[in-house]
This record gives sequence, structure tokens and C-alpha cells, in this order.
Amino acid sequence: MKLSGRKLQILFNQNHPLVDLHLFELAAKLERFPGISNQRGGVYLDCTFSDYIGRVFKLRIRHDGFNQPEFQVDRGAGFEKVTMVSFDGIRLILRYGKRALSTIYLNAPSDNQYAIGSPREYNGNYLNSVRGMFDQATVLDSVKLSRRLEQVMLLNGSSYDQGRIGAEIAYLCGVGFLRLRNLIIEEPSKGGKDLYTSDRTISIQARMLREAPGRRSRNVIRAELLNLVRKLGQDFRHNPAMRFGYVILSFVSLENEIKTLVLRVPNRRV
Repeated sequence: MKLSGRKLQILFNQNHPLVDLHLFELAAKLERFPGISNQRGGVYLDCTFSDYIGRVFKLRIRHDGFNQPEFQVDRGAGFEKVTMVSFDGIRLILRYGKRALSTIYLNAPSDNQYAIGSPREYNGNYLNSVRGMFDQATVLDSVKLSRRLEQVMLLNGSSYDQGRIGAEIAYLCGVGFLRLRNLIIEEPSKGGKDLYTSDRTISIQARMLREAPGRRSRNVIRAELLNLVRKLGQDFRHNPAMRFGYVILSFVSLENEIKTLVLRVPNRRV
């Protein structure tokens, strides 16, 4: 850790089997030092850093004078001890509490992670459950995972990993052919909308289905599309200024390829 004025450099060393980045640096801004930890003893240093869109996050380093310093992250209701930190060039992952995870995007998802195919108009039977609820539907027939990390996340990762992939594909669709500006990826543990524009006029509900292809997967896709459209309706109720939103569902097709459906859903209340 290096401090120059109010500029704080926090250096990390990691050994990740799927990431070539062994050393990385988190650039932060000193906010308070020393703080007195009345509840747990010792002193602390508070600092902040920003994600790719400029949102600010708070970190705390606490030391009781005897044990190793404790790295903490602000979770809104207080600071939680961080037990693992990793960075893959895009996502800063923090593990805290009882195996809870938080993803902070220091850089936006990129084409280096996903090769997104060209969209085309779609009117197939996957849409049977949501007829009349959208005004435009497109499909990307090919989405390829470029890095080994995302491939392993999809095949063997948790539902959290699966959700990250779905949100990142949705982000690239949003800033690509949908031409959305200032698109923000939300932390899935917060619930609500998965992505939204900074002016809060457009919301996106995104998912990635990992289920092995088969006959039943068609019904699963239909059910998930309906579920996402309904969730988008909840976003509209909580944010009346939203003009419309998108449902972006990625799934493994019967041909064992990743496809992505994109539905534009108008806010009928506007």
C-alpha cells in the first residue's frame, strides 16, 4: 500500500488458475485517517474508489495494533470484512460475510470477453408466452465466449456466475446495436433491474439459462421470458419515468450454441 497526499495505491497479488493477471493495483482516494474503531478496537483508514461509470464505493482498512490489518467493504448497513479479492481486468470481486459476493466493474464488459453476432428480427415460437407484451423482438444467433474464464463460469460456475454472464451479454447488446448510452450494470444481490441507463429512462432485465438443450428447454425459455417481462413491469411501477425497457435472455440452443433474445417492452403507463 502506498500513500501520496490523498492518493492511495493498494497493491494485490493473486494466484488465479484462469486469470493471467497476478499483480494488480486499486487506485483509491483517502477520505479519513485515523478513525477510531470504538466497537472493535484499533484505528482505521477510510478510502473510496470508482467503477467504470463513476459510481463511488467505500473501503476501510482496520488495524488493532496486533493482528494483520483487516480489509472491509461498505455494504450500506455497515462495513463487512473482506475474505477474498480478485480481479480479471474487468470485474473486481469481493467476498465478504458468509460467502457473499460483490462484483464491481472497474472496466466495462468488452468484445474481448464475448463475440456478439449480428441481430435479426425474430417472430418464432419462443415468444408464444409474451405475445402482445412487446413491440420489437430480435435474436442474436451466435454469442461466443472468448475467454476461458467465462467458459468455465458458464459450465461449472454458480448461479451468481451465470447471472454475471447474462448481464454482461446484455450490456454489450445495449451499448452495441441498441445504442444505449451510460448503461449501468447493477449488483444482482440488490434485486430489481439488472441494468439501466444513468438517466433512469430505460431498464433491462437480463438472464442466462445454462440448462442443457432438449425439448423441455423450449418451455423453460418461454416461462423465463414471461417472468422477465413481468419483472420489467415492476421496474416501470417503481420508476414511472421509464419509457420502455428490454428483456435480454441468453440461452443454450438445441444446436448447443448460445443465442440471445432481445425484446423491447413499452411502458404502457406512460
